[in-house]
Amino acid sequence: MRPLLARIAWEHRVRLPLIALFALAWGFLIVTFYAYADTTTQTNFGPEQIRSALRIFGGNWLAIWVGLGAAHPLLLAASCVIAVGTAVRAIAGELEGGTLELVLSRPVERGRYLAAYLVFTLAALAAIALLYGVGAYAAWLIVHPDPGSLSAASLARTAAYLALLLWAIAGYSLLCSAYARERGRALGLATGLTIGLYAWNFLASLVGTLAPFARISPWYWFNPAPVLGGGAFPWSDALVLAAVAVVCCGVAAREFLRRDL
Repeated sequence: MRPLLARIAWEHRVRLPLIALFALAWGFLIVTFYAYADTTTQTNFGPEQIRSALRIFGGNWLAIWVGLGAAHPLLLAASCVIAVGTAVRAIAGELEGGTLELVLSRPVERGRYLAAYLVFTLAALAAIALLYGVGAYAAWLIVHPDPGSLSAASLARTAAYLALLLWAIAGYSLLCSAYARERGRALGLATGLTIGLYAWNFLASLVGTLAPFARISPWYWFNPAPVLGGGAFPWSDALVLAAVAVVCCGVAAREFLRRDL
């Protein structure tokens, strides 16, 4: 597996460091901007009723900012270069390019080949999530924004939570790749699913009758602000995201091992 991992890492020698650097900088900038924003900007979240409730219950505005940063479309787009792009390349991309048959003819077992892609993708996404937390904590130590607080433990838990969300995205992207022979088709389907599910979570929450159906989106199960504020880790939500990743990867692996190339 090591030669396969080395090959995949070499192919990502430029994009992965850039994405990792962006995640680090994004976490740092979110906290820094909060530190130098005025009070109105810091607490301008939603209707006045929500803001009043947060004040009464001692809302940690900084935790809300960092939580929104973790679910922001910019961080999502950067992470999906790996979560979607690499997962799609694993099967459909390599198959279309003709490199999959070449690699498997060495010979390399299909299971080992796919495992190498999974190990690299999941590890890279975990690193991106961790670096976001590292950037936010570094800014917290340097600028000490007020009001609000962050802790290394809460940021570590949030990084694990964010990694699970990214793993779920990678899981269904790999599933799209397993059932396609063309990279463009798999990439379009996985990207469309990601954008659609992200938008659906937002839109369904605005309509009372649709709110129960928001659960089909991974983002419904991702709410990092309470964790950042010192709350308990949401194990049930985390298990849902982990189940999506495991089931999708399992079905994709089954299809890949059985399909004709």
